[in-house]
Amino acid sequence: MRHISTANAPAPLGPYSQATKHNGIIHVAMQIAVTKAGEHQTDLSLPDQLTQVLSNIKAILEASGSDLEHAMQVTIYTCDISQGADVNRVYTEFFNFENKPARTVIEVSNLPLGYKIAADAVGAIKE
Repeated sequence: MRHISTANAPAPLGPYSQATKHNGIIHVAMQIAVTKAGEHQTDLSLPDQLTQVLSNIKAILEASGSDLEHAMQVTIYTCDISQGADVNRVYTEFFNFENKPARTVIEVSNLPLGYKIAADAVGAIKE
């Protein structure tokens, strides 16, 4: 197993890796809207936070030898499921290809540091 770390995404806020890679599979830890420079973006709208979250996942997958087209599963955690149309719009901007990954969207009561949305992902190494 290999632990992934890239300067193109924010450093973990706790005792975990950005991702782990094993047997061709990459598990990306939950991402919140923190820039690679460590700037917290809690004041952004939910769609703008999701843009940063998915940018972080993209950077981590790429550092792992994968990319968004090789994402197998994305789980989105939102504090406001009623913004589903905005979630779909932003999500489609990142996953704008025919074979999209499986996806789960879950409404939660709270996220770390008051964020509105977060996500994690599982991807495969590019063959």
